[in-house]
Amino acid sequence: MVIKNVQEQSAEGLYTVTAFTGAAFFIRQEYLSSIKIDDIIENVEFLDEKEDELINAGFAVAAEYKAVDYLSRAEQSKFGLSRKLLLKGYQKNVIDMVLLYLESKNYLSDYRYAIAWLHSRRINHFEGRSRLLGELILRGIDRETVNKALDNYFGEYDESAICKKAMENLVKKGKLNDELISYLVKAGFSYKMIRTVLSSENDS
Repeated sequence: MVIKNVQEQSAEGLYTVTAFTGAAFFIRQEYLSSIKIDDIIENVEFLDEKEDELINAGFAVAAEYKAVDYLSRAEQSKFGLSRKLLLKGYQKNVIDMVLLYLESKNYLSDYRYAIAWLHSRRINHFEGRSRLLGELILRGIDRETVNKALDNYFGEYDESAICKKAMENLVKKGKLNDELISYLVKAGFSYKMIRTVLSSENDS
């Protein structure tokens, strides 16, 4: 690839590269490992690995734009966003570069995603810590981040009150005694919490 022109864009750190073949694409320094932006000048030729590096940087910016589009609609997890970009045909090495860049700019955060997911989940579900932890881990969030998000969530919403609400709903559906306890355990509440809530209800 022989460079015809390089132009800096108004967006921070973004450049347009045009080759003599007519191909034109955006790049960022963050997506280049062995090439410096200052080395990409008119009439310079990039071959083999260097050419591939430039092309991958172009794909990375395209993937970044798609990722930002997803993020503009809702918080995304790294795992979920990676899967969406894979389905769009981007290579894993390109996606990894993009996720790293978006995290460095704080556009992408598994913690924010977990918090948003917990609040959304709360609308139609009454679940305890262990169930919520498992659900978030299934969505690709690491355990440390999940526990941090859950600490925040249960600092705002009392888990025993949620357990009580879950119990009331199950009783309305005819769940009693051992069956009631079994359903509450599946919903993520500990035996100790369930017994405490049941005891307080029996005493009231």
